[in-house]
Amino acid sequence: MKLNRRNFVLASGATALMACRDPEVQDSALPSGSPERGPEPGPWTQAPGQADPSTFAWSLQVGDVGPDNAICSCRCTLESGTLHLVRAEGDDWVEDQEVPDVQAVNGVLRHTLEGLEPDTAYRLVWTSSDGSLRSPIGRFRTALDADQDRVIVFGATSCLGYTGAPWPTLSHAAESELDFFLLGGDAVYADGSVTRADYEAVWDEAMSRQGLVDLGAGTSLVVAWDDHEVDNDWYEEDLAEGQLQTAIEVFRERMPQQEGPGGSLYRSLKWGRTLEVFVLDCRGERGPGWPQMMSPEQLQWLIEGVQDSSARFKVVLTSIQVTDWSTMLKDALDTSRWSGHPEQRQALLEGVAEVEGLLWVTGDMHFGALSYVDPEGGIAAHQVEVMAGPSGSRVNPIPGFFTGDSSQYPHVIADVDLWTWCRFVCDAELGTILVEFRDNNNAIVASEILAL
Repeated sequence: MKLNRRNFVLASGATALMACRDPEVQDSALPSGSPERGPEPGPWTQAPGQADPSTFAWSLQVGDVGPDNAICSCRCTLESGTLHLVRAEGDDWVEDQEVPDVQAVNGVLRHTLEGLEPDTAYRLVWTSSDGSLRSPIGRFRTALDADQDRVIVFGATSCLGYTGAPWPTLSHAAESELDFFLLGGDAVYADGSVTRADYEAVWDEAMSRQGLVDLGAGTSLVVAWDDHEVDNDWYEEDLAEGQLQTAIEVFRERMPQQEGPGGSLYRSLKWGRTLEVFVLDCRGERGPGWPQMMSPEQLQWLIEGVQDSSARFKVVLTSIQVTDWSTMLKDALDTSRWSGHPEQRQALLEGVAEVEGLLWVTGDMHFGALSYVDPEGGIAAHQVEVMAGPSGSRVNPIPGFFTGDSSQYPHVIADVDLWTWCRFVCDAELGTILVEFRDNNNAIVASEILAL
């Protein structure tokens, strides 16, 4: 639904009624909403080994969790290690799995866990093979099973440049026990890198910073890439031989993720009946001179996937904005946005025009925003996009000087001293998503309840 005053009041009122309702009062007119997630046990105090910030100087990662699986990785100085996993059971943690003799590849321990329980909290730790040294303790939740529904809470940001390092926004997000966290591109700025050693050094620096260390230990990640994981506004024909493949390999090593169709970076992840996340590759398929935003195959995959999804909410993670920003930004860097590829943009928006519960999440432009995808009268004037972040890159102040009609852009956050992350609360029964923009102190600087 369009974010007009009526729908905003309805959504806000539904949330307020649910929060304030007297449990002894039976009123069928009041919406009940999806069930809330239950509490998790406290810290895992019996983790083996002694924490060693030298051997394990970088963030551990859990990526692309499913209802019964998760990909776990950890950058370290060991040649091999052991993965220890415990599962929440009531108020306690119980032993679930121990995976010995995991061999490091390019300095990264990696293992795909199988046989996990859906919608369950887990804690994990990597240790040296003798069990004496260990990593930080990690936490994640598995996805909901196909027929499950509850309130889902996730986070998102983009653009982890060094101006705002060590990224306290990520540390605050880690404290929230989120279901998962979306990284919308430019997790590193590898500009000028060519060799594997170059890319590994850039990732090592980023993954040693406190914000990313905390986030990797606090929840699972769902990661897209943008240009800076390879080079600034790169064209494949301008890269050295083998450079693109090297950049992709290091990216996937450091940010574990499932492979999409044909081994692609684009993929989808389902969280029961509540939501499905579609992760796009808006950089790797543009071709010489960037004549397209993505391959026709990926575009068709996206349209059909969103149309056919049985989830109440369809969250599309695209590093490049679908919103038409021409009212505010004219044609500046137009080819770096979907609007610079009008034929594919039109095909996409026509294909998903009637889809209920669609939300676009993006980054790249170095300011935060909540916008309608099209101005009034456009095919996607009813669709909403959230630009999450930046969490560290220099904030783009230009939108803050705009004095024209901003009705298409209800929230624009372009304060040069304000780095942000976004928190989303998704309630399938109410059909609402609460969006909060939170700053370095975790204060809410803007919020909206979307009735989708």
